[in-house]
Amino acid sequence: MPIKEDTLNHFIFSVQIVTTNYSKNGTYSVHAAYGPNIAKNEFTMPRGGSHLKPVIKKGTGPYTYIIGFYFGKEKTFYDYYQVSADKGQIEMQYIKAYTFQ
Repeated sequence: MPIKEDTLNHFIFSVQIVTTNYSKNGTYSVHAAYGPNIAKNEFTMPRGGSHLKPVIKKGTGPYTYIIGFYFGKEKTFYDYYQVSADKGQIEMQYIKAYTFQ
């Protein structure tokens, strides 16, 4: 998404989920960029949910994306991990916890 406050450089804010060697066990890499600032981190899907696939959706706040999942055939999106940026600072954090047995 374009950074509205930057009309000179046309910077963007982006978030990507990248598979790793551990993705078969539910661990993924997150790459985020806010203009020239780049951040990388890893997150692990809930325990017992190795079959879950991460999905990115735009969050309600500016420069915010939510990574979550759908469980089975349910149409409910479960928020799990948030990536946001403010004035060049990128923040990544778990926002909810789930357990599957």
